[in-house]
Amino acid sequence: MNPLPVSAGRLARSTIRFQDATLTNCVLLPLFDGRGVTARVIVLSADTRECRVFDWRPDLVYVPLPGAARVDMLWATPQRAAAGKQLWFYDRGARTAPSIGHLCGELGHGNCAGWLPRNIVSVFWRRDLSRVSLVLWREKGGLQFGRWKADWLPAAPPKRIEETPVHPARGWVLDPVWAR
Repeated sequence: MNPLPVSAGRLARSTIRFQDATLTNCVLLPLFDGRGVTARVIVLSADTRECRVFDWRPDLVYVPLPGAARVDMLWATPQRAAAGKQLWFYDRGARTAPSIGHLCGELGHGNCAGWLPRNIVSVFWRRDLSRVSLVLWREKGGLQFGRWKADWLPAAPPKRIEETPVHPARGWVLDPVWAR
């Protein structure tokens, strides 16, 4: 297995090979806990709007340096929901936003990009997507690799805040001085 990690940018524009098909223009979106351990993997096709959610297990996913990512669905059971338990995902710059728009209600506010220190530029996973392995951050005018720190994120993303519409009191009328 290749020890070099895979970047979030590489996962946002992938070709994915299954046993029965190959999908292009896809997003691999690992859902992970606050420690960086992957619990589920979402495969989204921007072309077909197809969405497959899998519980992560060893040998489910492998992302080689060149070429298509491999997803072994033979023993994997697709899940109906992306969340279930509160999990994080990483999407700096909202690259996957057009593809995950229909999942936003289920994923809630789990994008950890806004919770991480501001100088973090990218996140890197192990090639099997089992966990976050490295981060790339800006320091002193350059870039530097570092390890993922479990204390950067709470154990689970915050709950979605429901917005309630604000209605003005009945009978309230705008009466500006210049209109008198």
